[in-house]
Amino acid sequence: MSSLNYGEILQQRFYDLLISYDFAKNSQGTHFGDFSQEVSSFLAVDMKAKKSRDNEKKALESRKQKLSDELHQTIYDLMGQAVPDTQGLYEKTVAINDALPALLDLLSVRAASVSRIEPLVKEIRGLEGDLIQFINLPGYRKENNGQPVKVDNIRVALSFIGIENLKLVVPCLVMRRLLPASTEPFTLLKRKIWEFNLAAAISSRRLAQFYEVDDAGVFVASLFQGLGQIAVSKLYFNLFEEVRRDALETARKAVQKEDYQALLMIEPDGQALKNLILEFSENISLDLVDYMQLKRLAVSKIMHPQTDKNERPEQSRARQALFKGTAYGRYKMLHRHKLLSTTEAKVYIRECKLNSSEIKVLNQLSMTRLNLRMASD
Repeated sequence: MSSLNYGEILQQRFYDLLISYDFAKNSQGTHFGDFSQEVSSFLAVDMKAKKSRDNEKKALESRKQKLSDELHQTIYDLMGQAVPDTQGLYEKTVAINDALPALLDLLSVRAASVSRIEPLVKEIRGLEGDLIQFINLPGYRKENNGQPVKVDNIRVALSFIGIENLKLVVPCLVMRRLLPASTEPFTLLKRKIWEFNLAAAISSRRLAQFYEVDDAGVFVASLFQGLGQIAVSKLYFNLFEEVRRDALETARKAVQKEDYQALLMIEPDGQALKNLILEFSENISLDLVDYMQLKRLAVSKIMHPQTDKNERPEQSRARQALFKGTAYGRYKMLHRHKLLSTTEAKVYIRECKLNSSEIKVLNQLSMTRLNLRMASD
């Protein structure tokens, strides 16, 4: 009997889904699809040749699996060396701009103004253009006499969006820029990382409002839990290419044709990536947020487990909002993909201590759109 509780079991199932839907289904022992039986009685098959080809194929598969195991052990060892290097993860792997902490801190104080925010926005690659594009989206853009106003100036964009909304919009746009460029062959991994962390942040923020604590701080803390998933994903795909390239070069020089052929067939492994995310991502997120050294936005305190018995009540409520909002985001994602039964959902919600009032509030939310209040014209 497994010692895992439902929360831990569903967390593992959630990370299966993060890799791919098929991987999640197969991990539960459920296989879908049309299975056709090979019909070959009408073919003149040389059985001896076929058996020989089958043996060669089995030998190649066996060699491929052995080399894949060795390759992924090397990746794991290199990952273990990279994880403690928080500065390297921050500056190179995830590539977080140094201006981001200053901008987030500035947005959290009453003295924030467009004139002070603008220079920091311009320091962060792509953010200026993303904000201008954002304010021109239907639903957010201004209108004049029923006609949309085209914004092409960052100062105007910042003014139209407003300081309160920028507290949410800025970290979202930055996080989207930090996602891996490619996650082949798991083509939806990048999108799922984004969808989950946005859903968790939206849920956590709403609970923070429900608990009457700083909703912007809880929102950013929840969103930044995804930094570790981003870091591990980027590291894994980079290391996979690097390690396999070195192995191919070694096999080529040694004229090991069978190894070379098998290495060409090896692809990134979903189970290996999932295990790495489970083992490293949470601590990486904490380390990266600590490295930001945010002075005014209490993200780090909200994300870290409680250690102070005399913690202020609002700090405890903020952490509860983060935990429950994240759990609800995970529940919604599993439920949407039909990877959670009604019974499992009830047990999971009970384990996470989400009460009926909280569920009622969260069920009213969109998990894909920020609940922004744009200034009237």
